[in-house]
Amino acid sequence: TLTEYGAAFTSGAVTPSQVAEAALAAIADSDGGPAPHLRAFISVEPALVRRAAAEASRRYEAGAPLSPLDGVPFAVIDAVDAVGHATTAGSAILAARRGGVARADAPAVAALRAAGAVLLGKANCHEAGVGMTGLNPIWGTPRNPHDTGRFAGGSSSGSAAAVCAGLAAFALGVDGGGS
Repeated sequence: TLTEYGAAFTSGAVTPSQVAEAALAAIADSDGGPAPHLRAFISVEPALVRRAAAEASRRYEAGAPLSPLDGVPFAVIDAVDAVGHATTAGSAILAARRGGVARADAPAVAALRAAGAVLLGKANCHEAGVGMTGLNPIWGTPRNPHDTGRFAGGSSSGSAAAVCAGLAAFALGVDGGGS
């Protein structure tokens, strides 16, 4: 749970950096090996994750975490801007229109980062962010972590798959239609 992360960080049982490394490895594993791949994430920037986790680790070492969310790993649907990642809404056309990496965080992402939460990356979504199945022929369709023969479903399917698989403690989604 979210509170268990804070307790583990405060006690020194684990550091945000250790959690981030485990999450990065788990994300890579979820899309490695034989298909079908989980496809929960479409954009992960390990250097950004490691930097944010190291900062949170230093704050815990100093006894000064920013909030109960400091160091806790999260994902954000690819329909929401996050610095360091392109926002494509799961669509090649929208990716081309948006023109690359976001220059500013959406307010919700900015608030979470200000609280010290560690952004793992952009979660996959239904193409164009609107639909009930989670189908995405561009990035691959997010799978149900408990039965990869099935889709995760919903427009925020990657966010749901990331949390359900334990890749992220929590995730932001949007209800573009069927989340």
